Amino acid sequence: MDKEDLTQEDIDSLKTVANSDLPASWIAESLCESFNIDTSQTTTEPEKTLDASTEPAETQEEGSIFAY
Repeated sequence: MDKEDLTQEDIDSLKTVANSDLPASWIAESLCESFNIDTSQTTTEPEKTLDASTEPAETQEEGSIFAY
C-alpha cells in the first residue's frame, strides 16, 4: 500500500488517532511515519465530546418505594 492509495479522510483519521491519547496511537504514529504524513498539522474538524446534558434527566415516579 502506498500513500497514493489513501484518501484524504484516511490521512485525517490517521493524524487524529496519532495525536490522541488512545493506547494504540503509536500504531497510527508508525503508519504516519511510514507514509511520510506530518502529524504536527492539526485537522480543522472540531473535537467530538460526549455531553451528558443532551440526555433527558431521569425522573422518579410518584409512588416510588423510596418516596416513603
